[in-house]
Amino acid sequence: MPPPVPPAALGPTLRSVRDDLPVAWLQGVPNLVTKQTWRARYNYMIRALRQYGAANPFYDNEGNVRRNAIIPMNVDQFRALVNADWRRLAEPIADDQLTWTKDMVDPGRTTVDSIVSSPRVYKAFNLHKVGFRGDTRAPTNGLAPVFNLGFAARYALPNVETDNPAHHVLETILSQSMCINLTNQDFFNETGVCFARSVHGATKFPSPDQVGPNWLYAVRVERGFDTEQWQLGRGGHALWRPGEKATQRIAARQVLAAIQFRRRNYNAAAGAADVWYEYRLEGDIVWHNAGGATKAYIRGEMEPLVGRWIDFWRSEDFKL
Repeated sequence: MPPPVPPAALGPTLRSVRDDLPVAWLQGVPNLVTKQTWRARYNYMIRALRQYGAANPFYDNEGNVRRNAIIPMNVDQFRALVNADWRRLAEPIADDQLTWTKDMVDPGRTTVDSIVSSPRVYKAFNLHKVGFRGDTRAPTNGLAPVFNLGFAARYALPNVETDNPAHHVLETILSQSMCINLTNQDFFNETGVCFARSVHGATKFPSPDQVGPNWLYAVRVERGFDTEQWQLGRGGHALWRPGEKATQRIAARQVLAAIQFRRRNYNAAAGAADVWYEYRLEGDIVWHNAGGATKAYIRGEMEPLVGRWIDFWRSEDFKL
């Protein structure tokens, strides 16, 4: 859950497609469309590297393309170049790095590193396997109703338009697996579906300055990537205290419930001792696939927050 604007928001412009790579690379080549496609993917990757400050060996100190190295390349060589450069920014997550939810980090008490998942239930995330996700999409209406479609990695979504971010990472490591963003020591958001251990943490998303109304979802995930554990294993740098977890997809059947929430009084300049924003849950819980003890747990986490403005302190975000 990185603070910077994700590269998905930066799609290539016509100017960048013309200027970032030489026209000479396209001339006299039978598979022109394929080369144009990969040139656009390369430009998209370059802007992502620039966004996060990762080095790129095919740019000199002035930021110019080293054209002589690129022009002789065929498409296969160029595909390899794009993937090699993505690895300067993104590290693919292997299947053996995934963890069962019952074994993920779920602190029994609040510390300088982590905030408990529930104020009522000890290690509630491990016990119930329920996480929470803030989103703008509604559960039952709109273009992408969550109760019908669930959640999927942005870079894994079907794409038919060349300005769709997923189009520009096809056949690269970002479309083939979940990834870690190596520059900010965090999960690469567009390669999976992120969620928090707690309602409180999930209210930060999709953006803490967005008033709303937004939707808060309870989701059940049995196995995924424990971003929190990964961050702790590297000394806790850029550690998000409410505890981030991720998976490549959350199917509709795994979405358990939803409720609206709203924010106010966002303070962009908030320091560690300041309230960052306030939030409150609103209306009734909309149930989907929850029952028994799971439903009782979700109700116990959500209902006490309905109609009450809750402070989210800046110190409750990333460890300072």
